Amino acid sequence: MSAVLNALVHTLTALPAHHLFGRVTAVQGLLVEAGGLHGTLSVGDRVALSARASRQVLCEVVGFRAERVLLMPFEALDGVGLGTRAEMAESAPALYPTKA
Repeated sequence: MSAVLNALVHTLTALPAHHLFGRVTAVQGLLVEAGGLHGTLSVGDRVALSARASRQVLCEVVGFRAERVLLMPFEALDGVGLGTRAEMAESAPALYPTKA
């Protein structure tokens, strides 16, 4: 295989399989609604909002309403508005304490 094809194969295999994203459709107080992500997320999953000035706002999925994902941010929503990109965030495996 030529060097160009080898470089292309290497680049393609380094890419993530897919990027799932939607858009913010409503903001009410601290609750953010996003469309385009339903059916793929569960309560507790993380979503990153691409706010203005290249700022990322990490949120947690707290529920669902009419094919919309309900998100609660971990920080201020400054720079987040209608149409803001909402992308499923990578999450590392974690253990949480329980009394069960």
